[in-house]
Amino acid sequence: NNVTLRAFIDTNVAGLNVDFGVNDTSIGEPFPSENRTDGNGNATTVLNTTNDGTVAVYAISGGSSDRINISVISTPVVSNAVLDDDTDNNGFVTDGDTVLVTVTVTDRPSIASVEADASAFDAGTVTLDDNGPNSATADDQYSATFTVGSGASEGSQSVTVSATDDAGNGGSQNVGSGTLTVDTTPPSAVTIDSPTTETFKQSS
Repeated sequence: NNVTLRAFIDTNVAGLNVDFGVNDTSIGEPFPSENRTDGNGNATTVLNTTNDGTVAVYAISGGSSDRINISVISTPVVSNAVLDDDTDNNGFVTDGDTVLVTVTVTDRPSIASVEADASAFDAGTVTLDDNGPNSATADDQYSATFTVGSGASEGSQSVTVSATDDAGNGGSQNVGSGTLTVDTTPPSAVTIDSPTTETFKQSS
């Protein structure tokens, strides 16, 4: 969440002092706030952002100055999406089993929603909660459980997770989780083909 800014002095003189400033330090501050030009007349600083919003950054050198307006928009960061077999913990799930999904979501503003696409498990869209079954309020962990449906896709399956903040940012991260194996096919019936008949004699 940092932006490198460059001020150019068209005299191409090294060693000129350039002061950097902003109109709203609650959004971000330049560091260093003072620098000197290099041999090409460039002086740089880094805007360290702390909140969303628009901030004006100023560069002043001698009797001249310039400014640029920067809009800071952060998107929720989704990571560490994990699936757990919450029924028997053997890594295989079938129709009616329960799956636990846990994910880490971070953002400076508050999170509005966290959703998992569990369509591969025939469970539709699952809403995760900050105070869910495997998470606590304000710990950046979101979790929920869902039930595997009868139309789940066979084989190794996962979910994708997206998050949206109160400003409407995000919603399309689609971060993939670990996998579980879906097995909804019952075993084939066992038949004995040969011999077709057998006679047993009881010894006297």
